[in-house]
Amino acid sequence: MKSVRRMACLAAFLLAAAGVVAVLASPVQANYITVYGGPTYDPATGAGFLGGFGQAVNDAGTAVGYAQKFVVAPGLDQGLRAVRWDASGTAATELGNLGTDVYGYTRCYAWAINSAGTAVGSAEWFYAGLIEGTHAVYWGLDGVPVDLNDLIDPSSGWILTEALAISDTGWVTGTGQFDPDGTGYLGTYQRGFLMQVPEPATLSLLVVGGLAVLRRRRW
Repeated sequence: MKSVRRMACLAAFLLAAAGVVAVLASPVQANYITVYGGPTYDPATGAGFLGGFGQAVNDAGTAVGYAQKFVVAPGLDQGLRAVRWDASGTAATELGNLGTDVYGYTRCYAWAINSAGTAVGSAEWFYAGLIEGTHAVYWGLDGVPVDLNDLIDPSSGWILTEALAISDTGWVTGTGQFDPDGTGYLGTYQRGFLMQVPEPATLSLLVVGGLAVLRRRRW
C-alpha cells in the first residue's frame, strides 16, 4: 500500500517546481475505514465489497480508496476496486474502471481527492479482455473514469500510469513512462508529470527544471 505522506510530498514538489500556486486536498491516512451502506459484503451470497482501505479524505469528509469486490459465483473475486465513501454515511460508490478480463476481474485504486470531490488514481487498462498495462485516471462526481492518456497527444512519448494527488484547482501529479525518441535507441523511463483537469484544449509538453508539465496550448 502506498504511503500517503510520500504522495503528498511528491505532489507538493511537482507543483512547486512548476510555479503553480494551489492548495492541495489534504490526503489523510484512513486505513480500515468502515464501508457505510451498500455495497457491502454478504457472507450468505459471497457478494459485495469485503473491507475497505481509505487513502485520502477531503474537508467535506468524503473519502476515497479501494475495496475487494466479489460477485455471486459464489464468492468470485473481481479484484480491488476504487471506491468513494460519502461523509453522510450513505451508500459507498464504486468508481468506474478501464475494462476487465473475461471473468470480470480488474484492479483500480483511488489515491487522492480534492475539495470538489474529483478523485485521481490508477486503473488497469484492457483491450479485447487482455490487460495492456496501468493508466492514470480521474473520476468526477459521476464516478465515470477519464483516462488521462486520452487528454494528451498520443505521439508525445508518454504513457501516464498513476495519478497520485490533485489540487483544488485541478492540477494532477503522478508518474508515467516516457519514451524520448520513439523507435530510437534511448529506452523508456519513469518520470513525474503535472497536468490540469478537466482539460478541454490541446495539451503540450513543457519541461521545467527536469519536470514534465502537461499544459494547455492556446492557438
